[in-house]
Amino acid sequence: MPLIGIMYGNVISALTTFIAYKYDLVQTMSSWTVANFASVLQGNYEILYLAVPACLLAYFYARQFSAASVGEALLRTSASTIRRLSLLASSWLQLAPLRS
Repeated sequence: MPLIGIMYGNVISALTTFIAYKYDLVQTMSSWTVANFASVLQGNYEILYLAVPACLLAYFYARQFSAASVGEALLRTSASTIRRLSLLASSWLQLAPLRS
């Protein structure tokens, strides 16, 4: 079940990248991934109407795609614990800004 969230995220990322290349919006989409909406001009914000429902869907379905929601028993059978998963996620989030 945890892999479904990863796969779903990669499919959505590939789809948005394809659309960005097709309509020459790569720079705009990459700035949106870091929550920078400075490139949105007045009268050119119609695509934001697609972002609001996408955010709402992600909010309501996030628990289904979360690795922590599968439960302690399933994670123990895969030789992992929620504590390890939380430690790994928090360390990755702390190191993520160092990548750029």
